[in-house]
Parts: sequence; C-alpha cells; structure tokens
Amino acid sequence: MPADAFLINDENAARVTDALKDRTLTNMLGNVTSGGLPVAIEYYNERPTSEILIVELEGDADSIMAGLDELAEIVDPGTRVIIVGSVNDVSLYRSLLKLGISDYLASPLSTRQIVDSIYTLTADPEARPRGRVIAVTGVHGGAGGSSVAQNLAYAISSEYDADVAILDFDLQLGTAALNLNVEARQGIFDCLSQTDRLDDQLLDRYVQKFDDHLSVLGTSGSLNLPQDVDVSAMEQLIDIMSQRVPFVVLDLPSRWSDWISSALIMADETVIVATPDLVSLRDVQNWLRHLNEKRGDQRHARIVLNKVGRAKKTELSEKDFEGATEGPVYGVVPHDPVVFDTASNNGQPLGQVNAKSKPAVAFLELGRKISGRQVAARKKKKGLLRFVNRS
Repeated sequence: MPADAFLINDENAARVTDALKDRTLTNMLGNVTSGGLPVAIEYYNERPTSEILIVELEGDADSIMAGLDELAEIVDPGTRVIIVGSVNDVSLYRSLLKLGISDYLASPLSTRQIVDSIYTLTADPEARPRGRVIAVTGVHGGAGGSSVAQNLAYAISSEYDADVAILDFDLQLGTAALNLNVEARQGIFDCLSQTDRLDDQLLDRYVQKFDDHLSVLGTSGSLNLPQDVDVSAMEQLIDIMSQRVPFVVLDLPSRWSDWISSALIMADETVIVATPDLVSLRDVQNWLRHLNEKRGDQRHARIVLNKVGRAKKTELSEKDFEGATEGPVYGVVPHDPVVFDTASNNGQPLGQVNAKSKPAVAFLELGRKISGRQVAARKKKKGLLRFVNRS
C-alpha cells in the first residue's frame, strides 16, 4: 500500500521514516519528503494522491484549518489523511475528524505513535493480531546467544503465563530442542522447505511443547542441513508463528549473513549478546553500526553482556561498552558455571534449576523489559491501536 509523507520538521520526518520500516507495516511502500503542504500541493498537481497521506501543517488551529482547504483541492476520494501539527488541542482534533481527516498527531512525533495510527487505518479487522518478535544472536560463537534466547523465552512465558515460541534457525548446530529436552526433529527445516503448505496444521506437526506456555520449533542439528535460510520463507514462517502466540523468540546463529541481518532488522526487538572482552566490543560496534542504521533511531538493537564476572580482573565493564557504543547496556547476565551446567545437563532453563540464582533473576528482569509489559501488574498490554472505527 503506497503512503506519502510531507513533513516540515526534520525530527518528525525521521520518525515517519522509522515507522515505515516497522514490521507491522511490512506492506507499506513509503515516501517521505521535506516541505509540508506547499510541496504536497505541487507534487499532486499532476498525479493521484496515495492511499495514505501524511502532511505536516504549521501554525495555530486557524492556520491548520486554512491549510485543510488547500489540501482538499488535491486529495482524491478514498485517500486517508493524517495531519501533523504543533497544536495539542482536543477540540481541534475533534473538528478535524468531523471534516473527514483520518487522524491528527501532535508534534513532536514518536515512531510508535505513527505506526499505531497507520496500522489502525489499514489493518484487516478479521486478521489475527501479531505477537512480538524478539531476535537474539551472539556477536561471535561462544558469546551465549542461544542460551540467552532460550532462557529469555522461558522467563517471559513463566513470568506472564504467556505463550512463547522459540524458532531455532541454526539448522546445523541448533540447541533449543536439546537444551529444553524436547524431541529433536528437523521441524524448522521442513517448514522452511514447504512454504506452499505452511499453515497452522503443518506447524502443529512440528512444534514441540516444553510446558503449557513454552514451545520450540527446533532442529536435529545435522550437518547435512543447509547453513543458509531463504529470507522469504523465514519471513513467512515468522509471520504465521507471530499470529499464533504473543511472543516469538528467534534463536539465530552467531554469525553475519544477509538472511540473519534481515531477521535482526525486521524483528520488533533485537538483542545482541556479547561477552565483556575487547573482541566482543569491536564486533558489537560493527553490528550496531549496520543494524541501527537500518532499524532507525527509535528501534536500536539491545546489547546484553553475558558471562560477566568470569574474568573479573581483566574483563571490560558496562561503562566501557556504553562509552564505545554511545548507548546503554540493556542487560547483564552474571557468570555462574554451576547453574548453567546443571541446566544444560538436565535439559532445563535456569529458572527451573534455581529461580533465585543471579543469572535466572537477570533473565527475568531482561524479559520484563524486552516484553514491553509492566513488571508488577501482570496485566495484558493494551492494544497498539489508539484509534478505532475510523476511516
């Protein structure tokens, strides 16, 4: 679906650009142009308006209403118009809706605000809601990306009694099924190989239950399986799975490739796992430089430091990482070989082996933050849609 935006403020333009990259709006083909109403009028003098039109208007309420008169001359029937303005006034908002404007957003904009507004206008009312997709990978082998992915998934499912699915995309060496002691099948490979048959019925055959809320679509870990994954097949699988459960955790191989990069960019949340050493710091900087440019200013990848305390005298600190990356460390997982080894040998997540251990508590806190849910209330999130029944 085509969408055009004409913004005056550079920050608002950046937020709209970020919003159009959001996974929720995957079918949106967006074009962001500087200049506001005058540029929009000139642009549409010789061409039809797009299905979604976002225009920023300057001035007070009277100026905004006057701008609408000019805009009305060029807007085709059926175009859904979102107005951006600096006036934050309920009466203006209501007046604009009465005139047929689809939505009014007060500046400064946020990426989430724009995504919600566009999604409300374009979503299929009969479509199933999509769950939150969390992509996890290590910056190098041994960083513990899979361990973080699996224990994070369990922490979210147990804390909120929420259904969570782990998709283990390391076809050759994946450990999700093994570490959670469920039957190891070539399930995810079979699903990726049969996209023409990929539906709930096929997934029911291959998805394995760990408990009432946590499930795994894993791999047997055979070296005969391919190393790479087709991007379109991966996106189709993630999309279908995200309609089945509120949370989907992608356990991605700890290496760089085009298909892994695609998964990390499209996910709602991206977690980069590193160990507190110089090699990891260099790799984190490289990964973030690429990912954050693609994900946008308000969707930065999250850094999680793993195995902290293993080499107390020589390891780098959180501040070292924060200073070098100019961003926060999102989570810290302490090194505890006894609890990790016990969990691995038993085929259990840390939260079952010792829920009070420092790593288990760290995963619980990480799950609370990455899930987007409140800590204490344990209530279901309010829907993303701020506005309903609007056309």
